Amino acid sequence: NGFWHYRVGSSFVTTSPVIFDIHELPRTPTLDFDSAINYFIPAHRIILLEHLTRLIERREPYDLELIIVTPSRKEKWIRTTAIPVVRDDKVE
Repeated sequence: NGFWHYRVGSSFVTTSPVIFDIHELPRTPTLDFDSAINYFIPAHRIILLEHLTRLIERREPYDLELIIVTPSRKEKWIRTTAIPVVRDDKVE
């Protein structure tokens, strides 16, 4: 299990080291948000972005099972969950 943290409006995702292992990427302090999204197969990328938009706009958490494709072309089912963090009446 790993975790990730995306701050709304940022270009980067902060993750636990295991996320890099799942995606078969070298471990770095952060992961570029656009690059991270592009590991999802196109149909699942759309689903994820729709849910992320609802999380930001309506504060709706999500719990999804989606497919990513690693650099070695392996397809992996992953589970991604998100809960909005609200400060000053805005999702961070």
